[in-house]
Amino acid sequence: MDNRIDILCLFLCDRWKLLSYCIQCIIRRGAIERYILFDLSQKNIERLSNYYTLVRQARGLRLDEFGMVKEDFSEEFEIMKENIEAAVGVVPSDEVLNSFIGMSTSAFSYIQDKTISMTEIIMMDNINTDSLSSKIEEQVTGFLSSNSAYASYEDEIIELLNTILTPNSVFDSEATEEAAANAYLMAQNEPVIVDKGTKIIGSGDVVTEHIYRNL
Repeated sequence: MDNRIDILCLFLCDRWKLLSYCIQCIIRRGAIERYILFDLSQKNIERLSNYYTLVRQARGLRLDEFGMVKEDFSEEFEIMKENIEAAVGVVPSDEVLNSFIGMSTSAFSYIQDKTISMTEIIMMDNINTDSLSSKIEEQVTGFLSSNSAYASYEDEIIELLNTILTPNSVFDSEATEEAAANAYLMAQNEPVIVDKGTKIIGSGDVVTEHIYRNL
């Protein structure tokens, strides 16, 4: 009888050790995914901000010393594209770039503020490849519904965001495997000893932190 009790205790200990390992894996994986989500979301906001900074600089270069638009802006335009590719990683179409360069200063500043705000809202969710475009269109449609004066820029805004923004929800298999391995090692290195005759938990009892530590 005593041997059967010992075997039962060992079995229960192993079961709870495995449960502990699984819980730690879930917690660690969640922490990793939250970090990756935040990191990728911030990078999207930074890329969009860098785009606007470079386009704003180019807008100033298209004017001559008298404040008139230069007849030939091709050299500055190509330099701007090179700078955007270096800072952002992608370059919107010439049509989109010309639209942002040619719009009024007030329209440019307002759209800049609103699209960055849209990006912040979009990136609050877990966004994958399938949901990104629909989320962008949803935000742009909502913006234009109350700002109809900017409706003529709808296509350019949507294309810009679809070009620059990337999903923030990715599966990092390497980081997940590392977290799982570390959690398993921690569980293995924490031996559980239960004295013979000790009641581990009763039927229907709530697993409190104290009980969990004992288990």
